[in-house]
Amino acid sequence: MKKNDEFILDIIDVTAEGSGVGKIDGMAVFVPLTAVGDTARVKILKVKKTYAFGKVIEIITPSANRIEPDCPVFNKCGGCVYRHINYKAECELKEKRVRETVKRIGGVDLEPKPILYGENTDCYRNKSQYPVGKNDFDISKVEKSVELLKSSNILYEFRTTVVNEFHEEDDYHKIGEW
Repeated sequence: MKKNDEFILDIIDVTAEGSGVGKIDGMAVFVPLTAVGDTARVKILKVKKTYAFGKVIEIITPSANRIEPDCPVFNKCGGCVYRHINYKAECELKEKRVRETVKRIGGVDLEPKPILYGENTDCYRNKSQYPVGKNDFDISKVEKSVELLKSSNILYEFRTTVVNEFHEEDDYHKIGEW
């Protein structure tokens, strides 16, 4: 396997960071924006000694858990890595991650209590990153970031605060002072 090779890959697991995992000749390949159960055409971006990184060229067969992301900045901001799978599948992945981590680090074979599903699956994020530099202040970057915030339904509270305080007042210079 080498950089720029393309493969058909079955996604069999997912990392804590949300990248799908498939195997080619026994080597793990990490592919963002994939879901367990996807079959995808993947282009290899980087090859290490025991693993590789790839990117999706095409989803050939989507996972039964795959949904259309409801956030227009899902694949840009990096705050929510599971918006392309249904909520039940997301909770099951997180429960599995806790169980595997406790076993691997603590050496305890434990069955955790099931995750309590939330009533509202939106508007819970408390972190996102929108790069705006203080030294090379570029108004177009600020405007783009504000537009991303305005369109994101997941960061509703933060969006409302920032948009009301900075965008509607056209007071972009305040952002550079953060």
